[in-house]
Amino acid sequence: MTRHCAIALSLLAAGVTPPHAAAQWSMGLDIGASHFTGASFDTSAGGGGAAASLRPQRPLVLALRLERAAARVRVGLGVLRARAGLVAENGTAAAVQKGFFTLLELAPEGSIRLAETGAGTELRLHAGPLVDFWTLEEGDNRTRAGAHAALSAGWPIAGRVTGSVRVAAALTGSVFDAGELPSQLARRAMWRRTVSVGLRYGKRR
Repeated sequence: MTRHCAIALSLLAAGVTPPHAAAQWSMGLDIGASHFTGASFDTSAGGGGAAASLRPQRPLVLALRLERAAARVRVGLGVLRARAGLVAENGTAAAVQKGFFTLLELAPEGSIRLAETGAGTELRLHAGPLVDFWTLEEGDNRTRAGAHAALSAGWPIAGRVTGSVRVAAALTGSVFDAGELPSQLARRAMWRRTVSVGLRYGKRR
């Protein structure tokens, strides 16, 4: 984990910003809700029967973001934390084991301003890699790499404080390891979709 942190912080420190631009630092905090799809699929449901699946349940997520900005471009690092249950579904019913997963995510990203109004509201496109560190209830750990993208809208509130709404999607490998799923289930890529609101402190220019 130390190596991944060092890589992410190196990307941030590199500050991919236009030459001669006056860079500004900012910090933000987001809170949101995520929804997982994928992670596993039922190989025995080809005949139209009820399909079974296992995946993380919808968690509440917190994200701390540090950004460096110059002109339209920002580079930054997001640190996300969440606790999620394990949901088992069979097409007609679902059972949840609460608190089964803990997620810590490091997500370097770059963003570019797509549009801005005269009042200072802006629309931004974000993208970058990510590394997810999962801890299971019984103490087992696993790491998954992937990518993420997002659209955000930000608007001034007071002074250096801005508000934001962010819609994001992330893609990684299945949270499950080979051989630990029931025999009728197979691993598949896992999507996480998140909607969040946040506050950011820092100069807008």
